[in-house]
Amino acid sequence: MLSFLEIAGCSFVGFLYIAILATAVTRKTRRRPTQPAHPETETDSPPEFDRAA
Repeated sequence: MLSFLEIAGCSFVGFLYIAILATAVTRKTRRRPTQPAHPETETDSPPEFDRAA
């Protein structure tokens, strides 16, 4: 039968492994350039309405 320290140690090592894996995955996906939310709209066109007017 496993002791409490063995179970706690295995759980801690598993948690660290998942945390490192998640960090690596999120850093890899952050390197890609983000796509615009609406690629069909032009960014340099003036807005259709002006709130200040």
